[in-house]
Amino acid sequence: MRDSPIIPKIPASRHKVRNIGIVAYPGVQILDITGPMEVFSFTSFGLKDLGLSNEEVYPIRIIAEKPGPITTMSGVQIVADTSFSELDNRIDTLVVPGGSNIDEMIENKPLVDWVRSMTPHVRRLVSVCTGAFLLAEGGLLDGRQATTHWRFCDRLAREYTEVSVT
Repeated sequence: MRDSPIIPKIPASRHKVRNIGIVAYPGVQILDITGPMEVFSFTSFGLKDLGLSNEEVYPIRIIAEKPGPITTMSGVQIVADTSFSELDNRIDTLVVPGGSNIDEMIENKPLVDWVRSMTPHVRRLVSVCTGAFLLAEGGLLDGRQATTHWRFCDRLAREYTEVSVT
């Protein structure tokens, strides 16, 4: 990348590191993990390449019930860096991906409880696609507008009446 007229030159020391946590669980949609990873990774790369940062601005950690391999919906395995209980640093943005196994997701009490418990500790909590069901199950979308994959909007609205599904 070269100098960009769109991105103002800011001294490298002014970019604050924002830790990104992405939740993983069996049956997760791999695109819901890798899509956000690519966005944050490319942004970190771009800031360094433009000389606007001396370090990775968006370090990413994959977080699961336990560290190690997780089999995604497509059968591809990804590796969780750390477990819910071992998370040792503050997460700025927590990404909750979806999957087609909604019933298993919302019945995973440790996962739902952990996401709910993290809410006061993160600056930003987001879901991707059917990850909205995990947030709704934890009561985190009550009184809020939310959306999900078009195939599941009616179900989200029907099962979580306190959520305004758009």
